[in-house]
This record gives sequence, structure tokens and C-alpha cells, in this order.
Amino acid sequence: MPEATLTNAITNALHASFLLAYLIGATRAKIPRVVKGLFFLLFILKLMGVYVHYAPYSPSSARVWAIIAVSTVAMNFIVMREARVGWKVCFGVIAICIAATGIFLTGVGDFSYIALPTALVFGVAAYHAHPGSKLRLGLVMVVISNLVWIAARKIGQGIAGGEVPVDYRYDNDLYHFLLIASTFVIYQGFLERRRAKTL
Repeated sequence: MPEATLTNAITNALHASFLLAYLIGATRAKIPRVVKGLFFLLFILKLMGVYVHYAPYSPSSARVWAIIAVSTVAMNFIVMREARVGWKVCFGVIAICIAATGIFLTGVGDFSYIALPTALVFGVAAYHAHPGSKLRLGLVMVVISNLVWIAARKIGQGIAGGEVPVDYRYDNDLYHFLLIASTFVIYQGFLERRRAKTL
């Protein structure tokens, strides 16, 4: 098996294990059900991500990617609501996410149509999150993670003179490590908010 295909699956599985730990921790800390639902959804998405990275040429890979893309819209909605984003802004941003997902599902194969709307969502959520909170920091880190991944992919395409083959997409590993750090800070942010409510 090509090394990048294997490492992409491993780093995604590593992130999945961290998300499971956050889910367990959120349950023990009695964090609101919707937040636990968010971590559960992220965990399931990561498990699917392990599959599509491990078996990118599988006949079912495209269908799994479609499920991931659509589920990401749901994740984005939850994130904005938990960051107290107003309904009008929330629906406007989600409309952009749905449009981008629709373009992705037409088979363009450009994952920027998932990453860019996600960066927008987390940016809007960060703007509405409490200033100086860990939650805001974690949300900003996700924005940076997505922008770094997009830049790394575009640079790779420039060097390769076209689409980077799946076998050599090590930028995914960088992305997964950045997301591990980002979601840890977000998890700490939810714990911080929970503690503040109990004081």
C-alpha cells in the first residue's frame, strides 16, 4: 500500500480516537447534549474518513465522501448555533455551505469546496464566541487549519504540475494533526464554558 494512503488513514484514526476521548469527557462533565452530539458526529465522520483514506479507490469511496460532505453541513450548523450566531447569519452561511456541497457532489473532486465553507463557518463562529475564551481560540485554529491545508494542496499542485496523486497527499497528515490540536482546544473551551455556568 502507498505510504501516504496509509499515513492518511492512521492520522485520521488518531484524530478519531481523540474525538472519542472528548465525547467521553463531555459526557462525564455533563456538557449539554448538543455538544456531545457534535463530538459524536465528528467521531463518526472521522471513522468514515479513515475508510476513504485507506481505500480511496474503493467503489463505495465516492458515496462515503458524499455522506461526509453532507454531514459536514450539519456539523457546521451545530457549531454556529453553539457559538450563539444569530439565525439570519446562520442560515445565510449554511446556504453557502449547501451550495458549495452541491458543487462538490457534482464530481468536481476539489475538496476546497468543503474546506473553504468550513473555514467560513468557524470564522463566523469565532467572531461570535466570547472574546478571550478557549472556544474562540479553538474555532480560529480550525480556520487556520483549513487555510493551511488549502495552501499546502495548492502548492503541491503547483509543484506537481497538476492534481497531486492520492498516493502522495501528505498534506492530509498535516491537516489531521492541526485538527487534533484545534478540536482539543475547542473541547477545553466547552469545559471552560460549563465551569463558568456552574460558578
